[in-house]
Amino acid sequence: MVSNKEIEAALNEYCKSFEGYSWEFSDDQKRFVIRRPDACDVHVWQEKGKFRCSDGDVGMILVEMAPGAADRAADMNADDIDADIAADAAKSITDNLPVSVDRSKPASRSKSNDLAEDRALVEFHRKRARTYRTEDGCAPTAAMVNRNANRHRFCTEVLEYVVTDELVRAKVRVTDPVTGQYKEDGVAFTRNAFIAKKTVDIISKHIKKNPNLVVSVDPVTLRPELSDTAMIYDMPAKLFVAKEILKSWNFLGRFAITTAERRCQDKLLNAEWREKEEIELERCEIEDVAEAA
Repeated sequence: MVSNKEIEAALNEYCKSFEGYSWEFSDDQKRFVIRRPDACDVHVWQEKGKFRCSDGDVGMILVEMAPGAADRAADMNADDIDADIAADAAKSITDNLPVSVDRSKPASRSKSNDLAEDRALVEFHRKRARTYRTEDGCAPTAAMVNRNANRHRFCTEVLEYVVTDELVRAKVRVTDPVTGQYKEDGVAFTRNAFIAKKTVDIISKHIKKNPNLVVSVDPVTLRPELSDTAMIYDMPAKLFVAKEILKSWNFLGRFAITTAERRCQDKLLNAEWREKEEIELERCEIEDVAEAA
């Protein structure tokens, strides 16, 4: 059984996740209406204690957000969705698609034979962390940003992907199919710069316990030179660092794509998309200009 209070709690959390989203009661006070900037309203209600939603994708998210509602995911049934409302929602969603869509039946993300798997997937995502701690507070995880982008049906296109022994580069475009707005971004890693930064990151975690870990720093590559006798986790420091760098380099191409994709998604979602170093550079530039004036 699901109550209106549980639905309200889920609606509050859902609308906080998106700029410009809000909810209100319908004119007959029997349904909840989610107001979206794209004018594609979503209707939510409970019928005989069961959760109902005019949009299958939104409904599964609300089921996840409602306290204890993951066990009620099986209540989501396309046959019980209001046909008129669902048809309007499907029409507004598919108007921008260059393919013919059968709108005779309301669309729903989950089918009856997939309900068990959907319920397990919802429970898995519900338990995953949505934020991580930063120096300035908290930031959403990449998985959370991607899920928000999926709710908006953002489309990702890889424009460029280059992997060589010396360079990894990726450029992507993310498009909002409703508005047609798109953002492009690219990420590139050179071998020498990546090895230097990765070495510094690894050493920073162990230098306090082993002050003699670093002998010197190469003035050209800025790469720390490690001691031949230093150990990290019962392994020669040089071997340990090499193992970690190779492991990261093998997945660097995929990391470049996902990083560029997330930056584009954040831009479309009006979220902070810059790295901490970029924000600091901008702040220093503003201060320098203010002092010069």
